[in-house]
Amino acid sequence: MQGFAQPTADYLGISFGFGTPVGAFAATNSDNYDKAGFANTGGTFNINYVHKFNEWFGLAASTFSASNGVKTGRLLDVSGENYVDVRSNSNASSLLVGGYFKQSDFPIYAKAMIGLGAVQTAGMRFYDNSGEVTFEQSDPTFGFAYSVGVGAFFPIAYRWALTASVDFVSIIAKPSVTVIDNGNVYQGPTFSYNQNFINGQVGIGYMFGPRYHRRVVKRPVQESRRGQY
Repeated sequence: MQGFAQPTADYLGISFGFGTPVGAFAATNSDNYDKAGFANTGGTFNINYVHKFNEWFGLAASTFSASNGVKTGRLLDVSGENYVDVRSNSNASSLLVGGYFKQSDFPIYAKAMIGLGAVQTAGMRFYDNSGEVTFEQSDPTFGFAYSVGVGAFFPIAYRWALTASVDFVSIIAKPSVTVIDNGNVYQGPTFSYNQNFINGQVGIGYMFGPRYHRRVVKRPVQESRRGQY
């Protein structure tokens, strides 16, 4: 009899989910837009690759992207403006590599990765009685990124599996924005906070390579009943 083994083969998968901002990226306690991100939960997307060295350890590589809106109601309360028009979301992306730990017969895995990240701030236009002020979306700004997380791996068919994961992702980059104040253009503030996320995702993956195998489970041989009549 055959059963689906947990993979010791290489693995390629995609996953989708949500990224909940944490820390100053989610803060709403400052009227300085460069110190509090006012970021909402947004969508995330990952492409993941794992190369297993043996039954326990492997090398993981991942791309991550996120897009987050703005808590406009709270932003208006704090800033005192009459109206805000969010023209573009904040965006983040990263390319990470690192260690992967998983025992082949156990569904839970852990990984820790570092790499390169890029962020863009949200673009917004404020209106009040004195006119309008626009914070342009920043150009992509690059910096250091890291991620730690755990997940579960559920084979559903030969070479295919479902996954679920929770990760903490941090991108350390300091973008600056262009501000247009009633037609006057000047260089605005440099943002002092990291873009930090709790990232929850589900996905599907494909296992490949010669080390993929099905476990063969032998049925016990019944003892002969000859002579027991």
